[in-house]
Amino acid sequence: MSVRCSTTAIRWARSTSSPTVHDRPPAAAPGLLLWSTGPAKELIELVELADDSGYSELWYTDIRFQHECYMGLALAARHSRRLLLGPGVSDPYSRHPAVVAMAMATLDELSQGRVQIGLGTGGSGLAEMGVRKDRPVRALREAIELIRAMFEGSPVDYTGELYRLQGTGLGFTPLRRDVPVFVATHSAQVLRLSGKLADGVLLANLARRPAIDTAIESLRDGERVAGRKPGSVAVHLRLETCIGDDEDRALEVMRRRFAARLCTTYPRWSYLEGLGVTPTEDTCRAAEAGDVDAVASGLSAEDVRATGLVGSAATVVEQLHSLLSPEVAKVTIRPLAAEGDTLASTVSSFIDDVWPVVRGVPR
Repeated sequence: MSVRCSTTAIRWARSTSSPTVHDRPPAAAPGLLLWSTGPAKELIELVELADDSGYSELWYTDIRFQHECYMGLALAARHSRRLLLGPGVSDPYSRHPAVVAMAMATLDELSQGRVQIGLGTGGSGLAEMGVRKDRPVRALREAIELIRAMFEGSPVDYTGELYRLQGTGLGFTPLRRDVPVFVATHSAQVLRLSGKLADGVLLANLARRPAIDTAIESLRDGERVAGRKPGSVAVHLRLETCIGDDEDRALEVMRRRFAARLCTTYPRWSYLEGLGVTPTEDTCRAAEAGDVDAVASGLSAEDVRATGLVGSAATVVEQLHSLLSPEVAKVTIRPLAAEGDTLASTVSSFIDDVWPVVRGVPR
């Protein structure tokens, strides 16, 4: 049975007409990941810029103690017409999977069917809240299963090893039952799980072709084990990006960002080997101590380029040409800005100066 939005929900769209398959950007158009640290005014401006300039999707980070992800996505729904919307990404610890399903079904109604679910094993803020990150792969599997069961629109009886929901479900009929589920990871184990269950993966911070190919191989292994058709799971690259003619300034922004990420993820660095990044003992000690400056000082320009797109538009084009293959369905950027520049300038430069050259389509 089809479900239609109420007139109240329709007023959430920027246009009075509903978006259709034909007026959305093509699937190959790039996506955008925005950090939930900026003010609401900036979010609105960037959402409208992305929607108008041809980006296909928006992911908004679900980070503890920053702006609330789902409220930000509701605001994005109000200020966009075409963009697909999703959390980038939610985890099964800070929110019960049933709560994620409720939020996403509500957002799908508000946005008139433009939602996609982003999940990961998470980590931000869990220790501070006293939440244990137990059995992350199992937790992610059960989250996907439970969320999908709730979107079926009938009472759910689910008993997993970590989560349960008995005799209840959504108190309203979801607009769609087949909302796609994406998993953000570069873990081989989670990639194999994604191959079995997910609709897509977001390969985060992998900017070396061998690392991407290895990740895709793990993903396809999962598909084979589950008896799924090869290529059933879409592959999206999710890359931090800083574009500027002053490459040294752009590199410094990305170097500090990479260093901060190394500090927060230490010692879970197994993915670095595939990127050709070998931290020194001094770098390891600095990361353990949370010394971002010291970690940054130990990172070369090539180390930085192994995890993101950085430099002039022409340089970024060259980087992307070395990364893309028929296996990659989409590139999603997380824009960064050098001092004196803006996030909007990176967003515009990528869609105006980089992407047309990469795709071979003049704008």
